[in-house]
Amino acid sequence: MRKYIILLIILFGFGFTTPSHAQTFYVAPDTYKYDDSISFTVTQVKQLKKLQTGNFYFTPDKGFKAIELYVAITNNSKNIKNIDFEKFYLVDSVNKMRYVAKYSMGEGLVGTIGRMQPTINKGETKERKLVFAFPQDIKPELFMTNGMVYHLHYTDKPLAPANTDSSDGN
Repeated sequence: MRKYIILLIILFGFGFTTPSHAQTFYVAPDTYKYDDSISFTVTQVKQLKKLQTGNFYFTPDKGFKAIELYVAITNNSKNIKNIDFEKFYLVDSVNKMRYVAKYSMGEGLVGTIGRMQPTINKGETKERKLVFAFPQDIKPELFMTNGMVYHLHYTDKPLAPANTDSSDGN
């Protein structure tokens, strides 16, 4: 009995990510450039009214929703590199407003809050969920990093990764 109580405390106290009315959108896993040696793929977009994981709660302001952008980031260089998730934005395609990533989270059953400026080892791939507050009535279609604007190409189901650069050149 004691084992079950401890297990429940671990599972609910340290927490599963608990989405509130989550809707998942799959995207074509195009390969994008963060810089000359770091590439990344967006695998899905999830929209939620609020986000809870363990003792962490994120409830966007009125008129906004929480967006999780699932990314896999790869360091293609022979050196340790730094990433700045505060340079990742969702862009409102109607008003052209930019919304900066608020949090970086590890993927998995227990959503841990990660650093916004992590390092990535040579040849390493890190998977993260970037959390944004985004206008309620707009589906995210554009994102931006390091001055480059990219389109999210939505699909009906998950697709295998592609090796194409989907830059708009902006």
